[in-house]
Amino acid sequence: MSSARFVWVIAAGIFLVGLESTAVAQPVDENLDHAARLTFQAGSEAFSAGDYATALDRFQQAYDLSHRPVLLYNIATCLDRLRRDEDAVAQFNAYIEAVPDAHDRAEVEARVAVLQAAIDQRNAEQAERERIAAEAEAERERLRLEAERQAQNQDDDEGGGLHAGVALGLAGATLVVGGLIVWSGLNAVSRNDDFEAYANSPGANLAEAEVLFDDVVGAEIRTNALIGVAAALGAATVVIAIFTDWSFGGDSDDDEGDVQATPTASFSRDGGMVGLVGSF
Repeated sequence: MSSARFVWVIAAGIFLVGLESTAVAQPVDENLDHAARLTFQAGSEAFSAGDYATALDRFQQAYDLSHRPVLLYNIATCLDRLRRDEDAVAQFNAYIEAVPDAHDRAEVEARVAVLQAAIDQRNAEQAERERIAAEAEAERERLRLEAERQAQNQDDDEGGGLHAGVALGLAGATLVVGGLIVWSGLNAVSRNDDFEAYANSPGANLAEAEVLFDDVVGAEIRTNALIGVAAALGAATVVIAIFTDWSFGGDSDDDEGDVQATPTASFSRDGGMVGLVGSF
């Protein structure tokens, strides 16, 4: 019998014994009592079959009928399996509060700590993504306004345009971000290798593996964000280049006329979502 099934057998026993003891201690509605028992059993079967969404619904119904504290643990575990971390933390804490002397309190608190760390990391990553997106949008708007201002001030008679340094500066910034993309991509690959090595090791721990996996996801998000910034800078470079006067030197007295040099540049991006392989 697997450890997960063993836990649910014990939980089922606690719940059913609790129903009987309540029946002895105080009068209960036999219809509600019977409905709670059947609903709990249906939830246990769904959980064993891996149907955590159905199990969650059944355990919640059983709790609404019986208000057994042990069902808060069952509800939290289903939420945990469904990766609804915030809800799982709330239900685990409700279970500890309802049963402060629970024999598995240490394990529950340890799991809450892991889930909370994952929640905090996701929130931090989301805030970072929003910050990067806001900065990129602000930079695009600044460049757009700058391009419009330069275009309006352009002296058509002299054939003037934006200074070449603007476009070259943007191109340089794009290359710098490209270098960061390469670094971030390599870092993501390294984190992924660490995760796979640990996950496939004989003494792998699920909680630690989840932390390593979240590190991989964070590195991938950072890489993709940098790619977005590089794309925005590259697009801005192209737009600015259109309004740039690439002529070098002025009028000459000889018959050869003006000498103009038009630099060309090509940019390559290396990065993207790093694929993950391996399993627990």
